[in-house]
Amino acid sequence: MNAFTSWAKKYPHRWFGTLLGFATGARVNEVAQLYIDDIGKVGDFWGVHFRGTKPDQRLKNFHPSRFVPLPTSLIEAGFLVYVDEVKRAGFERLFPHLPYNAENGYGDALGDQFRAYAIKQGLTQRLKSFHCFRHTLSNSLVNEHGVSLPISQQITGHELTLPPGLKHYVDPPSVPARFSAIEQFGPTLPLPAYTPGQFDRAFKQVRHMERRREQVAKKKTSKTRATG
Repeated sequence: MNAFTSWAKKYPHRWFGTLLGFATGARVNEVAQLYIDDIGKVGDFWGVHFRGTKPDQRLKNFHPSRFVPLPTSLIEAGFLVYVDEVKRAGFERLFPHLPYNAENGYGDALGDQFRAYAIKQGLTQRLKSFHCFRHTLSNSLVNEHGVSLPISQQITGHELTLPPGLKHYVDPPSVPARFSAIEQFGPTLPLPAYTPGQFDRAFKQVRHMERRREQVAKKKTSKTRATG
């Protein structure tokens, strides 16, 4: 974990974006585009709503929204503390510093940085991609832990092998089964613990960049008016 913490400790998307991908098997853009209000509870379970309800959110192949419970290990590692800090800092998005790309959404920076980190750690082929978490989780749930295919598909967002009328990705009654599956997958090593306030500097950098963009926009507007 030392290599990971050194790489991720100053950047929220590297730290919790990577841990979310590992814990939920979500696609990189699904993680990168999350908003604070996508984190919530269904019944007694904290989890993540992966959905495309905002103009800058989208799901692959128009899959419906899905709710993935958070494993106890991720909550104990401080994820909800981080969520609260982002909210108190006045941001709406979970990873407010990730840039938006009209073609690929918010996922490019996280995906590219993780790939560079993985290659540096000696990982090759499929293991160097953020997508490796998705494959590992899906394979482990079904082949190692005996989780039913529909439950696994509700977690990963793969097309459900059920009749159309029975395809429910949020489906509150099945949330306990999804939580049990996520808990079975769990990490073999303790997740790195988040230090409250760890990303305060990163939040300040976001505000600084926002002010810079506003200043540049004002200068362009003033210049246009002067020449118009």
